[in-house]
Amino acid sequence: MLLVGDVKATESTPTDLARQLREAYKRAGRGDTDVTVALTHGAGLMVYLTGEGQDPVAAGAGRQHWTLLCRRFARAGGFLTTANTGYVLLIRNKADGTLAVSRVDVDKILSNESADPYLQRRDVVYVPEERHRAGQPVRRPVH
Repeated sequence: MLLVGDVKATESTPTDLARQLREAYKRAGRGDTDVTVALTHGAGLMVYLTGEGQDPVAAGAGRQHWTLLCRRFARAGGFLTTANTGYVLLIRNKADGTLAVSRVDVDKILSNESADPYLQRRDVVYVPEERHRAGQPVRRPVH
């Protein structure tokens, strides 16, 4: 493998790292190069699930390396019937030390209208409780 200089691998998915390496080879004058990145071992993924999830403690622990938000909640038992799955907040630490907060609509993910985001180490996922106009919790029947 030809040396192309330093490429940051931390906090990158295997797909992102492969793209970075292809770009580095191109800048080094090697043209289009096929690159495959396979993760064989990692430091583990610690994310924090809070709010209206079935079992946030079990979901926050684990040694998975890359996982999707909905997959992580599914392994934790899913969402409570009181969850507002249309307004889930993903809170992420950025490289500059600031926080990035983005809204994730799980309902759109489950209906294939939106992509399921990859979780990164130290992400916090907050699922709020659904409320009606008077500010009281909505209790949906359990089927």
